[in-house]
Amino acid sequence: MARSWKSILFGCTFLCATADSAWAQNEDAFFDLGTITLFGDRSAETLEDSTASVGIVDAEALDSPNNQTLTDTFRRLGNVNQPPNANSGFVIRGVNSEGLIPGGGSAPVASLYIDGIQQTIQGVRQGARGLFDTEQVEVFRGPQSTLTGRNALAGAIYVRTKDPEFSPGGRIQLTYGEDNREQIGIAYGNALNDRWAYRISGEWFAKDSDLIFPAYAAFPRLNELDREEFYNVRGKVLWLPTGSEDTRVLFTVSQSFDAPTTNTVQGIVAPNRGDTNAANPDFQEIRKTETTNFGLEVSHVFDSGLKFTSHTGYSHTHTDRGSINLGLPAQTVFTAGFFDQELTTQEFRLNYDTDRLRWVAGLYGAIEQTRGIRNSVFGIGPLLFPSANNLRGQDHNLALFGEVAYEFAPRWTVIAGGRVEYFESETSGTITSFGIVTPSNRSFDDFRFIPKLGLSYDISDDQTLSFIYQQGYRPGGSFIRRDLLPNVVQDFDAEQANNFELGYRGTLMNGALVVSANAFYQQWQDQQVETLLRTPTGFTNIIDNAGESESFGAEIEVTYAASSQVELFTSIGLLDTKFNRLTLSTTPQTTLDGSEFPSAPQTTVAVGANWQSPQGWFAGGVVQYVGAQKSTLLDTAFIVPPAPGVVAAPGFLPRLSDFFTVDVQAGYAFQNGATMTIYANNLFDEKFFTALNATGTQGTLGARREVGMRLDYEF
Repeated sequence: MARSWKSILFGCTFLCATADSAWAQNEDAFFDLGTITLFGDRSAETLEDSTASVGIVDAEALDSPNNQTLTDTFRRLGNVNQPPNANSGFVIRGVNSEGLIPGGGSAPVASLYIDGIQQTIQGVRQGARGLFDTEQVEVFRGPQSTLTGRNALAGAIYVRTKDPEFSPGGRIQLTYGEDNREQIGIAYGNALNDRWAYRISGEWFAKDSDLIFPAYAAFPRLNELDREEFYNVRGKVLWLPTGSEDTRVLFTVSQSFDAPTTNTVQGIVAPNRGDTNAANPDFQEIRKTETTNFGLEVSHVFDSGLKFTSHTGYSHTHTDRGSINLGLPAQTVFTAGFFDQELTTQEFRLNYDTDRLRWVAGLYGAIEQTRGIRNSVFGIGPLLFPSANNLRGQDHNLALFGEVAYEFAPRWTVIAGGRVEYFESETSGTITSFGIVTPSNRSFDDFRFIPKLGLSYDISDDQTLSFIYQQGYRPGGSFIRRDLLPNVVQDFDAEQANNFELGYRGTLMNGALVVSANAFYQQWQDQQVETLLRTPTGFTNIIDNAGESESFGAEIEVTYAASSQVELFTSIGLLDTKFNRLTLSTTPQTTLDGSEFPSAPQTTVAVGANWQSPQGWFAGGVVQYVGAQKSTLLDTAFIVPPAPGVVAAPGFLPRLSDFFTVDVQAGYAFQNGATMTIYANNLFDEKFFTALNATGTQGTLGARREVGMRLDYEF
């Protein structure tokens, strides 16, 4: 591992040295990449002023058919990975946005914001995943306590769609690809007068599954599993009350629908069969999510360098979850239910920026309401047992956060910040299993101060070195132990992380080369971990607190304008994770000391290039490498046989093999505003898994090859 890290770092040094030599020989051939504006960083407006490890995917890259959805953009970024499956969050630095507890437990450890509107957990999983008419995607890695509304222990993602403009303009996008992939996007905006402007957009997508489901042929809902679909409709209105950009009022409303198919197959036994629950169709759920977002952003710039921002957000998601055999009269075992989540947030923020002093102070409040119902009938031999879950939850979060950066000596700046947070959670409901009703009424509250401290040094006007210490935190909660009869409600503690980060920002060669690099060490205490335990009557989830765990690594991202026609870019992610002390509350107890985090590849690399000729021809592509990784922490490795109190030893803990993917595109831009593009995603049809069960007989496939054509027209 150490040798591979050294090789990668040497390659980066060689790339920069080669580029610098070429620039010295032909300076006139290069152009300025321009200033990169940040929408998600509360303390800095440009990438060069930020000390955070942030990956950027700009509008030009988002227009590529290689980046059709949000998770597609992760292929360009170091230490950012797609979710293991459709019912999971994104992964930053080897940590899922829901933490190591599917569903997020008490709260997620990373948040997704769309136009500043914070999304619910279901909205992250199955929300507005299309990127048509999007301006920029920003991925912030590591704790963001003083830089984002909700305290984010692992990071945050900001998606900014295009704002209204005071001139008419629009675009149409049509895509067709393999497996009947169909997509259409339409957007248009204009000014109503000199103070009001609007923009509306809509996108629809559908694609057939390339899996087969012979065991589900008799079920009428098979067509819902055999073809995935999503759409998103958005409207934005901009008001300039004074006629100046110094005072802005932006209102956003959107509605989305997402019905993903399954990519889970019967592993190496039948790699194209998706009917993995042939014997138990009640386990094969079909989930459909509707999301409604409202956002109101008000900002005003004062003459003294002070800026006020208010952001109000509301997100509502409703997810139906029913088994594929639901509604068929002959079926005696089935599953039906839903998740319903509402998240209302309010943030007030003041920013001040002068030559030597920059600070931000904010107030954040959130109310999140969740309701979940899951009714099912399962069988053991000829016996049928009804099961019912009916849970409600409400979380309140209130925080004061801020950060100060002061240049106390020439080129030296001290950074100090913190967050004072109060969190309160209440849950109520019942779980009925085998005729036994278990109430689940719990409340939890916590009050924390989360510090941040750092130092930065301006090597030159275009290069900055920084060192930051920052804490991260997630509140505790409770869960139900279903392996015990009667069921027992059990609590788990809050988790905390100390993050140390060394960062470098550099704009070199008259703006032709932009380098962003961060190295980090993160020490976790009481990390919340969920494992799946198999019992004689089914499965149960157990949540434990890992005593100590750690992760360290680095991200290096380079963009290089090799000429006025060629742009090169690369990103490298290096990662090492380990549970130092982790004892599971099984019987007997099991220790997993030294185990690495699941979904945490040690190496991710992306290398790409874009070429644009003056005559209108263009081409580009990106090669991504993802290293081997553990699939799950434990999965079904613990088997409880009929004999009470006897637990088998841990079984096979699967690892996912490393893989390469290649995405390419080429086309022609006409002078009338039309563009024709031919593209291929996963050009060589690399077969890889994003998840694998304990026995290696069932896994979730990554995206297969897709070749298609796209037509864009801007007017």
